[in-house]
Amino acid sequence: MWKLTRNVLLYALGLLLLGVASLVIINGFKSAPSETSRVLAEVPANPYPDSDNLFLARSAINLPDMENRLTEARNRLVRESQWTEDLVRGRLTMEQLQAKQAEQEVITFAKSVEWCNPSVRPCLAEISQQHAAIETSKTNNALLFKRYLELPKLSGSHDITVASPYAPVANGAFDIRLLFLNHVGDAFLQGTKVERAAALRQLSDDLGVWRKTLASYGSLVDKMIAAHHLHQSLALIGEIINHPGFDTDRDGSVLAAALQDTAIPDMSGMWRYEYLFSHQLLETLDAQGVGHALNTEDENWDSAPGTLRSLLNSASLWFYDRVDTQNLRADYFSKLIAASKLPASQGLLTLQSLDATTGEWTTPWWSYLRNPIGKMLFPFLSPYSEYNRRIYDVFAYQQLVLVSYQ
Repeated sequence: MWKLTRNVLLYALGLLLLGVASLVIINGFKSAPSETSRVLAEVPANPYPDSDNLFLARSAINLPDMENRLTEARNRLVRESQWTEDLVRGRLTMEQLQAKQAEQEVITFAKSVEWCNPSVRPCLAEISQQHAAIETSKTNNALLFKRYLELPKLSGSHDITVASPYAPVANGAFDIRLLFLNHVGDAFLQGTKVERAAALRQLSDDLGVWRKTLASYGSLVDKMIAAHHLHQSLALIGEIINHPGFDTDRDGSVLAAALQDTAIPDMSGMWRYEYLFSHQLLETLDAQGVGHALNTEDENWDSAPGTLRSLLNSASLWFYDRVDTQNLRADYFSKLIAASKLPASQGLLTLQSLDATTGEWTTPWWSYLRNPIGKMLFPFLSPYSEYNRRIYDVFAYQQLVLVSYQ
């Protein structure tokens, strides 16, 4: 009996060792970049000179008056990315920190009015009581206001920053934009016929600014800001067309064309940027060590001896294939890009299907024999499809505003 038991145990041990050896051998072969990964890893060409780039104009809106202001905005964004990375990695001296503060001189917005923010609450009732304050604020911020009104003239937007966790967001226009919404509401309520028409035209043009931003190469964060701003402008238009003072014959023609343009922009530029962003995340993961990344919440990890951590990192890396993980993400992002080119109803169905197949442990168990760590990380590196819905929501809201107008 003992002999039989011993033989069974030895046989089981042999199978176990064979399985472990097979896993080690299988994971010893590393992947080559797929064609999809190679295509998505190419940074799209910037079609706009600095002087015609909406992304830079938004970044430069609060820069002091100077020659080549938009090019200076480009240089600042590049320096900001590097400075943030150096700050996070502890590379900066006190002198460098102080120099940074002195370098980033901007025009300070002078706030003197309660903000109209139609995505939070109705605006026109508040605006009707603040005519003098709005005029004062426009005077105090005349240069910023002028620059904001010039944004629709630019052809398009293209993010010039390197896709990385340290890339700054071009959001210098936030405060002046809320003043712009106040200005439009005030002109509608109390302006002359000419002032009212001009303000409604400016509001119509403002929709184009954020549509161009959504259709550009740039970060997901920037697209969410654009979607929020587009929602604000549409909400104010909704208030205006439902106001007793709205005259369809007099005011409607200015807004009609902008409202009828309900096509959802091709957002493939956003997904290409985010795919490149993921390259940076995976490279950071390599630099920190996979073991560190998997144990960030474990207090015992940092207190473990350095030799042990090094061994665990090396062992983890054997079962982690960064290129294979990037290939998986390339396939995922190619599906996001394809969904962004479909009509809204089909695109949403595609996103729902994508959600169902990218959750944790949704891939067959045998696929985890190869690059198991990369496959375990994949669901946490790909929580993107839900954000598309926010943009679809904004254009669905536009449809409601258009129906209300009609």
